[in-house]
Amino acid sequence: YGVVQQASPADRDVCRQQVCEEHGLNPQLPILFFNGLLDYKPNLDALDVILKELLPRLQQQSIPFQVLIAGKRLPAAYQQLQPYKAQGVCYAGYVADIDQYTKAAAILLNPVLTGGGVKTKMIEAIGCGTSVVATASGAAGVDVALCPNKLAVVPDGDWDAFAEAINNVLQQPYTPTPAAFYEEFYWGNIVKRVEAVLA
Repeated sequence: YGVVQQASPADRDVCRQQVCEEHGLNPQLPILFFNGLLDYKPNLDALDVILKELLPRLQQQSIPFQVLIAGKRLPAAYQQLQPYKAQGVCYAGYVADIDQYTKAAAILLNPVLTGGGVKTKMIEAIGCGTSVVATASGAAGVDVALCPNKLAVVPDGDWDAFAEAINNVLQQPYTPTPAAFYEEFYWGNIVKRVEAVLA
């Protein structure tokens, strides 16, 4: 895993306009984004959390939002998420350029509870300048101190706290990802650390 460079605000605006136009979303509303292979149980469980736990809580808040889900192999029982369309949920299916969607989002949602290792999509999102709200399990492997203004971590299973964290992030003005994050996760620096170990 690794990142190259942060997207500029102008680049992010272009991505948001393009994604909103393609899927009929409101470009004035912040996008809450989730992506992943949807026949993989940890991802499908996280989607269930978004639909059944977070969506009702977010609808009780005064800040408007829309939810965009990307990923292939969504089980047929979910009906392409059409039952949730009226609640502001859009299913994009498989997307060729995931970076474009990540840059378009105000927040990447990462409510995963299982699955091991560092979550690459979270690192890539922060690298793009997108904020992330994650469970403790979802944020495993990333030091919050490297990106305190871009990563909010809540206890596993505390969906009230998760919804509150989303609300808090949406009310804050946009801030770029700190340089310390890139020093840790920039590909060039990762390669240098590997070379040092090999030497």
